[in-house]
Amino acid sequence: SSLSVHENCRKAGIGTEMQEIREEIGRILNFKTSSLEAKDGEWMADWYARRGYKKITDESNKEGYSWMEKKL
Repeated sequence: SSLSVHENCRKAGIGTEMQEIREEIGRILNFKTSSLEAKDGEWMADWYARRGYKKITDESNKEGYSWMEKKL
């Protein structure tokens, strides 16, 4: 589901830790990939890209968002 860190608490590693836990849960459940939607041209897409996520399609249910995926 959605993960977010309040803007006053960002840049403290909280988001990174939450994302790592999310991916570890996926591995425990034997998922092969982690997929998510990220807003195009915003810091969020860059943040996920630095963590190994790659854009897989421009098609999304939300305008201005793209799907990204990472192998677990």
